[in-house]
Amino acid sequence: MTMTPIRETHIYLDENGIACVDTPRNKVKMLVPMIRDCGGIEETIAIYPHLKPAQLHAAMTYYYDHQAEIDAAIQQAQEFEQKMREAVPELPDRKS
Repeated sequence: MTMTPIRETHIYLDENGIACVDTPRNKVKMLVPMIRDCGGIEETIAIYPHLKPAQLHAAMTYYYDHQAEIDAAIQQAQEFEQKMREAVPELPDRKS
C-alpha cells in the first residue's frame, strides 16, 4: 500500500528564517505565548479573529517540533520588551 503525504502546514519561513503562519505578520513566536498563556486556541481566536483553528494548531505543532528555538526567540523578545520599558521614562500622572 502506498501512502501519499499531505503537507498543508500553514507554516512558512520569512526572508529572515522566522516561522510565520500563512503571512509574515502572524509569527509563531508571537502566537505561541497567546495560545499557551491566555486561554488556548478559542481565546486566541477571539483576539485574532482572522486566524482559523487549523492555523493556530499548526503554530503549536511547529512550536513542539522546534521548542528550544521558539522558546529562545520568545525569551529574547521578552528581554527586549523589558529593556524598552526601562529605557522609556514614566509619564507623570495627569490630574484633571
